[in-house]
Amino acid sequence: MTLKKNKISAQSIYREIIEYVEYRFQAVRGRGWRLRELHKEALRRFLERILEEKVCKSIVQMPTGAGKSVLLTLLAVATAKLREHGELDQDRDVILVLAPLTRIKRQLYDRLTIGGGRPKMRMKSPSQPVFGVHSLESERSTTTVTEDLHYLLRNPRRRPLVLLMCPHVLSDSINTWPGTLNNINNIIGTLLCLARRGELVKKRREIREILKRRILALMVDEVHHLYSPRSKLGKVVSELARAAPVALGFTATPLRESFELILGKKTWEFKEALLLEGPIHSAELMENAKRRGGGNVEPILISGLKVIFYKTTHKVPSRVRRWEREKEYWRRKCRSRVEKYAEILVEKFEEFFNVKLCKDVKAKILVLAPNTGEAD
Repeated sequence: MTLKKNKISAQSIYREIIEYVEYRFQAVRGRGWRLRELHKEALRRFLERILEEKVCKSIVQMPTGAGKSVLLTLLAVATAKLREHGELDQDRDVILVLAPLTRIKRQLYDRLTIGGGRPKMRMKSPSQPVFGVHSLESERSTTTVTEDLHYLLRNPRRRPLVLLMCPHVLSDSINTWPGTLNNINNIIGTLLCLARRGELVKKRREIREILKRRILALMVDEVHHLYSPRSKLGKVVSELARAAPVALGFTATPLRESFELILGKKTWEFKEALLLEGPIHSAELMENAKRRGGGNVEPILISGLKVIFYKTTHKVPSRVRRWEREKEYWRRKCRSRVEKYAEILVEKFEEFFNVKLCKDVKAKILVLAPNTGEAD
């Protein structure tokens, strides 16, 4: 792909970003470290959209293990560099990164500090950081998180600040009621803050307005976790996605609802919606099929397979006198249940591939069993 507008400037920025990120990663991971071609292709498309339209709101679909964390870091650096070159609003200085799990958040923190951030500890790096990185922990009370966030956003910054947090922490930090009572820290924090609820509500409203005014980029990892734009959390993320010039969702399994969340509309063109292309399926379709316990649904990643939902019914007696008898009873019930849905598997297999299974037909069937007894 060639960059259409202002080709020399675009190619110059492209080379600058690639060299910067590779140089910093090589300082930590070794001189053999290189960006993959799909990272570079995504960067080319990202730069093309920013230089032509001044906005980029897209879903990035990449399979698990393909390097989504590195690509997120690369695009965060690109956003900071484009702001530095005057291609993005320099009054916006917050890059908000949302990750649903603590494990993913720690992985992203590592990549962001290596790739372009300002780490807490001194790192042997040949280049200056382009942004600061701050991780907000979900284990702390919502009152403390709100105060930390308000403190971090109190003044504009020369370099952008990357705020890394779980989505529910963001929701708890800017909603007007003092948090959700989902753990003991939040319960204690909520009880202590009731006396000064007015002050806390004021801070949360200020945080919400500051973020909408100063957000430079919103990047959501595993965006399929936030598939409902109409939930409280979905509304917060959708509101910030509309305000930010850059809004990106990263996932191996994109859903239609994810596009609605990031793009802010129910209809779109695939060329506009995807940086890296792939199949799309609806969360509602998958969930309805599971609830029905039947129906054929195409999987998200592999179109050549079928997912078949089938439920068996059996009852285990509530009381069995001896443990050995209970174990033997369970073994016999497992065997009879497996025999039943093995018949269904063979029937569906023959129907799907239009073959009749016999000794001359060689085939492998992967069966996911609900417990070790049935697997054996």
